[in-house]
Amino acid sequence: IILKTNLTPQELKKYIKLISKEINKTVNLENQKFNIQSSIGISIYPNDSINLNQLLRNSEIAMNYVKNNGKNNFKFYKHEIKENLMKQFGIEIGLRKAISDDQWEIHYQPKYNTSNDVYGCEALVRWNHPEEGIINPDNFIPIAEKSNQIQDISKYVLTEVCKKTKEWVDDGNNEFISSINMSAKELSEDSIVEYINNGLNISGLNPKNLEIELTERIMMHNKEKTITNLEKIKEIGVHLSIDDFGTGYSSFNYLRKLPIDTIKIDRSFVSGIDKNSDKLKITKSIIEIGEKLNMNIVAEGVETENEFNLLEKNKCEKFQGYYFSKPLTSDEFEKIL
Repeated sequence: IILKTNLTPQELKKYIKLISKEINKTVNLENQKFNIQSSIGISIYPNDSINLNQLLRNSEIAMNYVKNNGKNNFKFYKHEIKENLMKQFGIEIGLRKAISDDQWEIHYQPKYNTSNDVYGCEALVRWNHPEEGIINPDNFIPIAEKSNQIQDISKYVLTEVCKKTKEWVDDGNNEFISSINMSAKELSEDSIVEYINNGLNISGLNPKNLEIELTERIMMHNKEKTITNLEKIKEIGVHLSIDDFGTGYSSFNYLRKLPIDTIKIDRSFVSGIDKNSDKLKITKSIIEIGEKLNMNIVAEGVETENEFNLLEKNKCEKFQGYYFSKPLTSDEFEKIL
């Protein structure tokens, strides 16, 4: 849509909201109701460009920003959006190279029990970029998910973690459990059970020594298929845990719908729990529900002795966080195992 009238951004917003309202009206077609949403990008002459084609490209960039950030909204073009888009595109290209060249490092953050023994770990992937150095997952995992490269990364991590865990089990740590993270999108794919089985078969690892951590967005992607896949994974003998429990899409409803073994209390509740009564109440409720359902409870993000003491006092028996240890390389990890 081209508006020739010279309008301020505030006046434009009013028009856009009217357009969205019309588009979003329910449509009745052959006795069925359909709800239509709109993702709208806006560029303004001459602020964003004096060239018509460039104006259209800029509005398309703004529209794609909306599509990638929740949809059903509008966005004015800004140069920063284009810069971020180019940066993401660069990461996408770099990820292809990283996958083909295995530019990955896996770090292991130990999990402790009340006896201060290491009973397991969470495997965390890092991108060892040849020029940029170590890149943390927050900077590339979301882009890997959007560009459908996450499965290739996860396959590598799964295979390597299974191999390393098999070594530790063979050294006498029979009940040791390594956890790896998998995205909601991956866990709704038809091939997920097969490639978990492949990782176990290649390494010879017993399924009881592996745990899959589910992200908080697990129920956003094909709920029925995801639950079916999780039940199949559980049948293999692999453990399942919910990460970041109590935030975002996570809720006690998970406990009824998913075949899980472990709840990880999100770090946002653990951090400063000794100074915030509301956090303590929420954490105690999670621990009590977990106990009643015979589930393991892990507090993640434990950073101080006071937090640890308060969690232990309230019957939390498993812990993870910088109070105990940062994520370690495999060589560093073996020294504390």
